[in-house]
Amino acid sequence: MQTLKKNSSVGDWILDKELGSGGQGVVWKVRYSGDKHSPPAALKICSDPSAKARSRFAREVALQREQQDPGIMCVRDTGEHNGAPYYVMELATVSLDRVITGDTAGTRLVRESGTLLLMFLRQACLALSNLHSHGILHRDIKPSNVLLMLDPPEPMKAVLADLGLAVLEEEQGRLTAVHEVVGTAIYRAPESLVGVHTPASDVYAFGKTLEFVFAGGLPSGVGPGRCSRSPLFANELWDCLDDVLHGACAFNPADRFKTAGELLAALPETIITRSALAKPASTPADTTLSAPEIVTLVSVIEACPATADWINPRSLREEIDLTAYQFALAFRRLIELDLVEAVEQTNDYGNAYTECRPTAAGVRWALIRTQRRLSPFYVRLRRPPCRRPVMMFHSDQVLSVIELGG
Repeated sequence: MQTLKKNSSVGDWILDKELGSGGQGVVWKVRYSGDKHSPPAALKICSDPSAKARSRFAREVALQREQQDPGIMCVRDTGEHNGAPYYVMELATVSLDRVITGDTAGTRLVRESGTLLLMFLRQACLALSNLHSHGILHRDIKPSNVLLMLDPPEPMKAVLADLGLAVLEEEQGRLTAVHEVVGTAIYRAPESLVGVHTPASDVYAFGKTLEFVFAGGLPSGVGPGRCSRSPLFANELWDCLDDVLHGACAFNPADRFKTAGELLAALPETIITRSALAKPASTPADTTLSAPEIVTLVSVIEACPATADWINPRSLREEIDLTAYQFALAFRRLIELDLVEAVEQTNDYGNAYTECRPTAAGVRWALIRTQRRLSPFYVRLRRPPCRRPVMMFHSDQVLSVIELGG
């Protein structure tokens, strides 16, 4: 395959940044050449010219296209480039392994939230359960194949990716030789070493993924491991998670959960009441916002000086000195508090994009806070620094003259 370079074209897509590579393919961050407002995507192209690799790549595309499941990475486009097949999919924010091992503010935000971790793991387990219900074995469950979608305004979710080794359970003996071992070593079930793979083998790999998350590093070896017992959860919950690891990672397949559905039923569930999800009728003026939330709100107001103005949050994100994770979490909370509203639009090419603007409650909150002389708190976090005051207007009402310099 010809070497790919940044800004070169693959079909209707322009390469932006190489995200990673594996045994069979290379993944690039891309943008659609026909629409500058189209959100970025990920393109995976087969780098192995062998017939076996091409066959597996084609099967991966076919399986992902067949699964109408929000928990499975969806295929947006397919094609060939210089004889090499490729497909385009959603662009994930981060993989689960980077959440646990990364040292950015964003990865720490997710890693230190037990609610988010359990939600993402349950979503991934549900996706695996749905694969099993269709008679499909994933055969390469590991943290790097659990991808997290955190970008607003879509709901945060986890998806399973890379079905390159996936097969129908009834076909695995025909597609995989007896001596061929598939999967990643530290997450591979013991029986897979002799070419045997069942839904219980996927359960084992998912159990080792749980161990990676809750022990904070690589799994301890064959068989059940133990959680780290950090302050993230109460001891009762850690006891429950240890029991889940024993049920998922038993050496003997007969002693494990038989399917991902049984594993999902055993995983602790975070309950959120319907009232907690409802938007407040009005936002009190003394509502406390974090620094990233204040930065985001003020930036939305500044970008939309009139009630008819809207802005794409992706372009707004580039102007704020926040990580993608900080911005995503701040943007969602502002919407929940009814300080910012967002709508989905469709351009002339049929591609969906999101626009946002402040609500009257958001402007009122900022006005009151500015009058209380709290503006220097958030103004210093903006980038790039302006060297003159900025007058912000909204609904024919002067919000404030804010000194952005110095």
